[in-house]
Amino acid sequence: MLWLLLIQSLLLPRSYHDEQPPDTRALRAIVIASSTPGAEPGEAERAKAERALAELTAKVPFESVVRRYSSGSSVNFDGVLGTFTPGVLAPEVDRFVFSAAVGDVSGVLKTPLGLQIVQRIERDAACAMIQIDLTHADAKELAQSLRAELDAGADFADLARRRSDEHASAERGGLYRIFERSAQDQLLKKAAFDLAVGGLAGPIESPVGWHLVKRLPVDGFPEALREPNFVRVRAITVAWGRARGASPDLKRDQDDARQLADDLRRRLINGEDMEALARLYDDDPIGRARGGDLGWLRRRSPIVPVWLDVVFFAPLGEPTEVLGSDFGWVIARRER
Repeated sequence: MLWLLLIQSLLLPRSYHDEQPPDTRALRAIVIASSTPGAEPGEAERAKAERALAELTAKVPFESVVRRYSSGSSVNFDGVLGTFTPGVLAPEVDRFVFSAAVGDVSGVLKTPLGLQIVQRIERDAACAMIQIDLTHADAKELAQSLRAELDAGADFADLARRRSDEHASAERGGLYRIFERSAQDQLLKKAAFDLAVGGLAGPIESPVGWHLVKRLPVDGFPEALREPNFVRVRAITVAWGRARGASPDLKRDQDDARQLADDLRRRLINGEDMEALARLYDDDPIGRARGGDLGWLRRRSPIVPVWLDVVFFAPLGEPTEVLGSDFGWVIARRER
């Protein structure tokens, strides 16, 4: 499938405008940077990278090689960098991970971060879960007793229906979530990815209780339980003079821009068409040409500014509050 990739929008360095969200890939990496900050990796770093690659070729576990060779912050998470859309990673890494099969390991790649050895890994893990709330005085002991029943051959789905305190998943026989790899996965998510399909983990303590987790095949698992990491967004940017990226001819001051943004938000709440308003008022030139359509945004993506995260939790079809940014005041709306 051909993705439309635009690079001139003020709010996003790139955007995805196909009917469906873009494909994604998960990866982990060994990063070997120069010992001199800002310097290119030298012969010592290249030799170190080649030794790491030789160990991987000899089937030494990736996480073991990461711990001994990598200088990246992801070393504490077995080198996992997370899941990415096309065009976000360094070009060398992007080309490899979007052409590799799961489990494939790259050669030594030279990137802006230093030398990297990259492995494409599983993106998704489906799991069922039994939760015992902390409201039980003996919550841990109760979870341990359920684990003993499972180890003795009890049916997970039946036990979840009868004993789990997380009622929505209990009604589904424990079916809980299709998780997607991210950097720094913890608790239930980490447990699911650490398991082989059919494996069982727990009890695992969380802020709400104790959990038993079983990894299941993704095929056949309800798609409605997949983590909702993509949203389709429309936005209007109201800039002021000398805002980042604003037209040099723009004379509007910051207070006047806020007044206009507030007025546009009221008009949206009263039912006016956002696409039409964007084509009249959006000070992002590419946004104006697209009727404010930002395309698909992915949660936790490095190309989505933090101040725009609110849109992932906004009610469908309702404009956000007026958001402040370096580019101006922004009104955003989750379309899908």
